[in-house]
Amino acid sequence: MRDQIFLKNLQLLARIGVYAHEKQAPQPITLDITLSIDCARAAQTDHLSDTLDYAQLAAQLAEDCLAHHVELVETLAERLAQRCLEDARVQVVTLSLGKPDAISHCDSVGVRITRQQHSGS
Repeated sequence: MRDQIFLKNLQLLARIGVYAHEKQAPQPITLDITLSIDCARAAQTDHLSDTLDYAQLAAQLAEDCLAHHVELVETLAERLAQRCLEDARVQVVTLSLGKPDAISHCDSVGVRITRQQHSGS
């Protein structure tokens, strides 16, 4: 059984979109992220260094969203999932990325992906 850390409805700005009006300014996105990680040591020690610092991760993701323009939600989701996996303690990440302003009369559109650490072969 895996423990999980989650970030729900993380609201960020991103440089994303294929249309000219989307390239003029950052636009809002939402992220739901679930990270499979062993929390047992942190529960025992009560030390932040023994777990994933989700505030730091959220700041890194916010920076990544503004670093480069991407056209597709699939591309940005993949980049953000890979950022999450940079912490070797994270075994699996499931990330949902939504664009709430993409289509009128729709709460949000987006993708949900799951990625995992690659074993060294």
